[in-house]
Amino acid sequence: MKDSGLLTFIMCLAVGLSAFGQEEKVGVRPYEMDWAGRTKDDWPALVDFENLDGWTVETENAVAAFERTREQQLFGKYVGKLTYRYEGKGVPKVIVRPPKPIPVPTDFDMVGCWIYGNNLHG
Repeated sequence: MKDSGLLTFIMCLAVGLSAFGQEEKVGVRPYEMDWAGRTKDDWPALVDFENLDGWTVETENAVAAFERTREQQLFGKYVGKLTYRYEGKGVPKVIVRPPKPIPVPTDFDMVGCWIYGNNLHG
């Protein structure tokens, strides 16, 4: 049916336009960083999430998505947001992979990552 194809196109266009009209939610920086006066990172970041082209998510017994967002703020304009859900069978596994390996300097003494969300220990 030609009409159903046209209707589908119109519905997709309407959904796309309504999403386009919504303002992006921009969060605030963690209060600990503001209190400490940390407006820029002390060390150059090995990776940022300003562009997620080529990043992939692999799962087992889980559903997950990794996206760029401004819901939380750190030093750049964007952060990476991992949303996941256990599927209720087996041991869940979620792997987030960059488009290519990230070179790590040979002389370093720490790796840091700011995590906002649930931090369950089992």
